[in-house]
Amino acid sequence: MIRTRLALALLALAAPAAAELPPQVYERARDAAASVVVVDVAAVDRPRGAFATASCTLRGRISAVERGSRYRPGQQIAIPLPCIGTDYQAMPGPFPGYPADALGNARRGRVFLDADGALVLRGFDPLTPA
Repeated sequence: MIRTRLALALLALAAPAAAELPPQVYERARDAAASVVVVDVAAVDRPRGAFATASCTLRGRISAVERGSRYRPGQQIAIPLPCIGTDYQAMPGPFPGYPADALGNARRGRVFLDADGALVLRGFDPLTPA
């Protein structure tokens, strides 16, 4: 009986942890986005110092509107994005956010937003400068 319990406990520890959401979840969120815009990034605000997870804010100017009528080219925009810093320890689970250092290097990106103007799941794609 004790061996059985021990074996079950070891199996439970060896079982895969919750993995990130399947790719089709993010694809559906992007397909349902009310607005899709291309942003020329002016700055990314992030917490000072080291951190694990936080909210960063991407600030910039919309250079193109690919979907929706809420935004227009030339409009300034500030979008909160989930981000991870140098203190983040990689682990299985939901998407934690975009690396803050990489966000800071982004010059242009495609942004998928819901009807309220919030970022959809994994709704930011950095683009190479035009």
